Amino acid sequence: MMVRTILASTFALGAAACLALPASAVDFPKQGTCKFKVTVEGKSTMEDGFSSWTEIHTIIDSCNHWPQMKRHCVGFEDGKIDYGYCLGKDSDGDSIVWDILPHSVDTSNDLVQSEMKMGSGKYKGIKGKSSDKCSFSGSDTEYTGACDVEMKYEIR
Repeated sequence: MMVRTILASTFALGAAACLALPASAVDFPKQGTCKFKVTVEGKSTMEDGFSSWTEIHTIIDSCNHWPQMKRHCVGFEDGKIDYGYCLGKDSDGDSIVWDILPHSVDTSNDLVQSEMKMGSGKYKGIKGKSSDKCSFSGSDTEYTGACDVEMKYEIR
């Protein structure tokens, strides 16, 4: 009987430790500034001077111990102005929604500004802004890119 009690206690302690470890592993500051790199794979469709695009962004650097994240972005361009939205998800399924602010397509050297609109899970209550400096290669319909991103955020 004692062996079963010890095994049950050991199992319960091990389960509690396993549950506690992931929570502490994803602890990150509730506010701050961080810099990271993003790779981009994109496709664009043009019709009558108006185009729509979809991109997959892979965040390749850790940002203040944040979990790695992929973003699915969609947007539009009218020949002069480009804008869109991104939904980023980490491996836990927690997400952040970004609004890619309207910017001129003629100024490829300028920073693309984004605002974090909302988050779920560990990102619930997040607000912030990011500036992306990107370079692209490929065709008008299929392209790849690399971005340097600086993000300021706060989770309330």
